[in-house]
Amino acid sequence: MLLRAYCDESTMGEGGRRVLTVGAVIGPQSSWEHFDSRWAAVLSEHGVDVFHTTDYENASEPQPPYDDRGFWTKERRIGFMASLIDAMTATDPHFCGVSCSVDLDEFESVLSPSERRKFGSPYTFCSIWIMNTVSAEIGKAGALVGEPLDLQVAYVFEKGPGQGRLEHDFRHAEAFIASEKNLAPGGFAAMPKESFTPLQAADLFTFEASKEALRELGAHHRSVRKSFAAMRECGISMYRLLFRGDTIRDIYEKLESGEAYMPEWNENKNRRPRRPKA
Repeated sequence: MLLRAYCDESTMGEGGRRVLTVGAVIGPQSSWEHFDSRWAAVLSEHGVDVFHTTDYENASEPQPPYDDRGFWTKERRIGFMASLIDAMTATDPHFCGVSCSVDLDEFESVLSPSERRKFGSPYTFCSIWIMNTVSAEIGKAGALVGEPLDLQVAYVFEKGPGQGRLEHDFRHAEAFIASEKNLAPGGFAAMPKESFTPLQAADLFTFEASKEALRELGAHHRSVRKSFAAMRECGISMYRLLFRGDTIRDIYEKLESGEAYMPEWNENKNRRPRRPKA
């Protein structure tokens, strides 16, 4: 069976804390086909062409089409978000959400600039860690039934800057996982969010996961957001990771000693330094 994982990135800050989150919404192709028509119907009903969570959430400077305050009453906004979550959670089987967040301030404090260059960007780190997490969970499920599961996971990211580096490292990690965990590779693709409604769902999930990571870091003392709780309560299974300074440092030292593997690290570690120009 082929699973599709649609991925997005969110960077935000509040209360003196900053996080970067990469999130993935995962499900079989049949679930995505059912989702697509439901999501498109909700957008059409409300006159929205493409859903970006940051545009919807920016109440102080609302962006089109949400700047029509006469149309976008509080009740309509709540109903719109509830309908989007319904579209995500009405599939059978349900989607699974996986997110990886990094505390950016602690990332920068525990690693020197040269160590950060060797370690790789938080974006690539989170993306590869999601892939590792999904592979590990598939392996656990196979162990429970006594045989490997015949599953492939195809990853789709939003097309944008920095995709070449991510795809390069993704290919290396995919080959490593295929050989070490006996999981067939599913592939990598980068697509425009405007054309792929599943990427818009990943945008919503990743935004909510990033907000929850800030809450867990103590950026504020508000309760869990209702939209995030609704996703969880309506059937989306969630695997969430939050990396802080001590864990990041521990991973760095394991990479340095050879106890752990990351494609970008291993390539950078073995690359000869460039000679300065005369």
